[in-house]
Amino acid sequence: MSESVFKHNLGDRVKDYVSGMVGVITSRGEHLFGCNRYWVEPQELKDGKPVEGKWFDEESIELVEAGVIKRTEYARVAVPAVAEVPSRRAGGPTTQPSSASPQNGR
Repeated sequence: MSESVFKHNLGDRVKDYVSGMVGVITSRGEHLFGCNRYWVEPQELKDGKPVEGKWFDEESIELVEAGVIKRTEYARVAVPAVAEVPSRRAGGPTTQPSSASPQNGR
């Protein structure tokens, strides 16, 4: 398995060549049969509300300023494996719980 290489880093400020939108990369994705893509969040407001971010192809954005926002590093904790739990759809209880029985005593 090869190590993925991204041209831009999380927290970089970038600009899209086509739309001219400028924002900070908050997420990035690698695709099996396509190019790397980045979620860019503008730092501007429109009518007092944040402008929604957009996905851009790696080759359609240019670096404006590196490391504008520093990524928070969280401690990684090992999660123990959980035993498989049977699906309720494929073999749940065959009898109705007592709370589902008729109230009139029939």
